[in-house]
Amino acid sequence: MNFLCNGIANWCKNNSVLSEEDYPIILYGIQVILNSSLKLSGILLIGTLLHQFWTVLFSAIVFCSMRYWTGGWHSKTHLGCFCIMLISCLVPSLLMGVEEEWALWILSGMLICSVYRTFRYAPCNSEVTPIEDIKCLQRKRLGSIVEIVGLLVAMILYPDIEMGWLIILPVFVNASMLTL
Repeated sequence: MNFLCNGIANWCKNNSVLSEEDYPIILYGIQVILNSSLKLSGILLIGTLLHQFWTVLFSAIVFCSMRYWTGGWHSKTHLGCFCIMLISCLVPSLLMGVEEEWALWILSGMLICSVYRTFRYAPCNSEVTPIEDIKCLQRKRLGSIVEIVGLLVAMILYPDIEMGWLIILPVFVNASMLTL
């Protein structure tokens, strides 16, 4: 991954597309875009192969939007990051068929834990992307509250265990990573 990103950034620098001082910023941007694109593409490909494209996409949207607002722990490797996102997006799709009574209890416990941790700890500053601007932190705090309330409203309007897996599990994984 780093080899490819460095190659693209070096090509831009050698062809006078960017200056030496802009190089680290552009390199970081290329890394973020390429890493995110490959990770999401890989997860959606796995979802497609398992005939779960739309449910995996929905879980990815829930996870990524919560992650944007709440922040949290970051894996130190690309593979670790991919695995966390894969769990958050694929497992809910695979659990959709589980509609036993115990599933409702598990979902309820995960929801209560997620709401508490989100209200208590979000937004979480990480070592990788610390936020120092107070207004930005306030905006992220408000966004995380609006997001969790919106998901709760969606669960009330569409009270289905299958939808519960798609919404609550990604939120739970994200909320669990707020204080790692």
